[in-house]
Amino acid sequence: METGGFVRVTNGRRAVGWRAWTVEECRDSLRLGSVIYDAIWTPGASARASCRLDELHVVPEAMCNCGFHAARDPVDAFSYLHGRDEPRTLCRVFGEVVLSGLVVETELGWRASEAYPLRLYAGDTRIAAGLAIYGVPVLSPQCKSASATISTAASGGSSTSSWSAARTRSLRTAASG
Repeated sequence: METGGFVRVTNGRRAVGWRAWTVEECRDSLRLGSVIYDAIWTPGASARASCRLDELHVVPEAMCNCGFHAARDPVDAFSYLHGRDEPRTLCRVFGEVVLSGLVVETELGWRASEAYPLRLYAGDTRIAAGLAIYGVPVLSPQCKSASATISTAASGGSSTSSWSAARTRSLRTAASG
């Protein structure tokens, strides 16, 4: 995901942004995966970034493009819901991610050394139920209310879902040209 040019390093501060993941079927359950790299996110543990170009610098390096990317505006991450998928990819999901460790702020979002999903949005209730393994709220359009979750994990959000906020913001952005 392209999040624009470097703004500043915000080490020690967490950021919440938007991103897409692939959903992969593993031996015993579903797992989130990178939409670009062959990497699976482990439930219950922050994913740790590495640089594929230069293993010697700290990730994310301000002048490199390494690290976990997240957009400030959900509209900037929507395009990653579509793309060429590997045969083991069931679908793609959208969500909010908590970035931690070394965090670099960019013009349109952030890059970070560590990341974990905060809230996921799945289009299918079976996929949503399978992703409950991550212990975060998983919302699906089939839920009875905008704030209903498939998982029983506590939500850090309000009674208004972020998905509704994203849709509203998306519609406003599209309407403004």
